[in-house]
Amino acid sequence: MPTISGDNYGPVVNVITWFLLVATIITVITRTAMRWALTRKVHLDDAVILAAAGLAIAQSVVITAGMVPNGLGQRHDLSGSQRVLFQKYYYVASLLYIPCICLSNLAVLCLLQTITPIASHKKLLVATEALTVTWATTAEVAMAFQCKLPTPWAVLDGQCFDLITFWYCFGVIQLLLDITLVILPWIFVRHVQMSRHRKRVIVSCFGTRLTVVAAVVAQLAFFNSAFRSEQAIFDLWSEIICTEVVETLSVMTACVPHLKRFFDSIESGMLRNDDLRRRGLASDDVYAASMSRQAASSAMGPARETINLNMHLNAMPGPSTDKGHEVIPIGMRWSQQAGPSSQPPGQQPAPLNRPPTDGPARDSDSFTR
Repeated sequence: MPTISGDNYGPVVNVITWFLLVATIITVITRTAMRWALTRKVHLDDAVILAAAGLAIAQSVVITAGMVPNGLGQRHDLSGSQRVLFQKYYYVASLLYIPCICLSNLAVLCLLQTITPIASHKKLLVATEALTVTWATTAEVAMAFQCKLPTPWAVLDGQCFDLITFWYCFGVIQLLLDITLVILPWIFVRHVQMSRHRKRVIVSCFGTRLTVVAAVVAQLAFFNSAFRSEQAIFDLWSEIICTEVVETLSVMTACVPHLKRFFDSIESGMLRNDDLRRRGLASDDVYAASMSRQAASSAMGPARETINLNMHLNAMPGPSTDKGHEVIPIGMRWSQQAGPSSQPPGQQPAPLNRPPTDGPARDSDSFTR
């Protein structure tokens, strides 16, 4: 079994990669189970995050089963076949990394699509999704043909374009998109009627995306130094670990907003947008009407309880009182029957706090229900 030394960091790459992979799998399973328990439905973002997790698993297998056995992090002379195999596995890992990052971003955007009822917000999200897909597709095609055919995988020995500039451009756009995924939820919750505490919970859940920004900065720094090294296969071990950290954080932070406490805030604050869509109502109209109802509800205050109690009493069945088929509210009947003018001569008036004797007995609990 290989041991860790100053000339062999391959085991370090294996341990960290498998640890991050296990963390990713546990997080995705927990997120999927929690979402299913809350909604009992499979949403688009569920499928997207599962696809991203699948790509992360595939890339981890490529690194540990392909790149490490063929010299990654090992300071010794490699055979010609090992060098070729390393470049091929590195090529495959790069092709898996780009769509994984893209899908993790899209999972967050799809979640935001389901919880905001504002049309202008949805248009902004669609534009961000289109930008994300365009960025990832362009990068994937460029990576597929990074070196002259028929050896597009020969990043160390072939004729390739400037990979350092390419990854720097890719990383800068990735940073901007991750920052956008933090800013958008903050913009959305400003228009939602909920407490400041809940707003902070929502923004902080999406704010975990900033950890990806820090990891991307470290990844670019290590890549620049490693790729310019004369022993690139050995020095790339630190960049590969940073790549795994970026990938893991991208998937895990896309799962954070599905914590139960956060999702309860979304359900109460965003007016259950799924239910509104099932009713076929216009999002903007429903949102405005709901805000008006909330304002009216706050203005009414305790008067609502009195109105509801009177409606409840009038709806209760009582003794039959017919005056030309005119229905008299039960509260009025009681007061009329309790008055001295409505009593026959020689009969004691009924107490004010008791129902009339000619009607059926009522349970006292019915006044409070």
